[in-house]
Amino acid sequence: QPSGYPAFPVFDIQTAALNVCPWPRRGGNKVLLKPFFASVAGSLYLLRGCHFDVLSAAPPPPDSTSRDDAAWAWSRVSSPPPFDDSNRISSFALHPDGRTLFISQDQSTFSFDTERQEWADHGIWTMPFRGQAYFDGELDAWVGLCCHKGGDGYLCASDVVPVAANCRSLPAWKLGKDRLFDAGSGRHLGATIVYMSDTKYCLIESLARDDEKDLRRQHQDGYYPHRRVISVSTFSLKYNKQGELTTTQRKVRSYEMTDAHQLPERSWKPVAFWM
Repeated sequence: QPSGYPAFPVFDIQTAALNVCPWPRRGGNKVLLKPFFASVAGSLYLLRGCHFDVLSAAPPPPDSTSRDDAAWAWSRVSSPPPFDDSNRISSFALHPDGRTLFISQDQSTFSFDTERQEWADHGIWTMPFRGQAYFDGELDAWVGLCCHKGGDGYLCASDVVPVAANCRSLPAWKLGKDRLFDAGSGRHLGATIVYMSDTKYCLIESLARDDEKDLRRQHQDGYYPHRRVISVSTFSLKYNKQGELTTTQRKVRSYEMTDAHQLPERSWKPVAFWM
């Protein structure tokens, strides 16, 4: 790799091998914008600004039936996104058809069909989530952290949007009954939810240590929490007899980081995924 060219580690869960994958060369050799990643139908899609690329395995040679040795490479998606700033993506969710990705950006919602390589504009509305939402087959709904005022710290569930482009309004959604974290707390730094299948979820919250909680409000002056406490909650979801979205079998554990952060971070929101 050329000196200074950015790359990121890739872990193969089947072989337990660790490799290094370069960023797409097109669009410059520096990652100046926050990247947006989405995994759809066995391929990894990357949005940076208005650049749209996909990382996937090359088709096997004609005389081979195995893809085990197929090289993975970036390719430019033929249809660019209908917006030019991936930094302003507020939420996204994969449709249960397994091929269509819905994205809310600014005040609009779009979808991308990975088979047809086509975008659709669904109008001036946004999904009620903050970050990624997940389709829960048992609930027949998208589930994610609520983005609306008064819903911070709560989950919400939304009807799934039809893939037809003529769907141009926010689907019905409801706020969960139970607050999972206190977004207004001086210790709260960010939270991420991960779906583990069969209505089982994991919430990861990043917290400042109690003796550093006031530093969060002063970080613009050069002060910030140097140590983190990671709170991990696992739970299941169901609708109760009143039709309310409730959490069950909730378990919470906290882990304090032993090493202090030496430099401030652009984002305190934890990054997590489920394999």
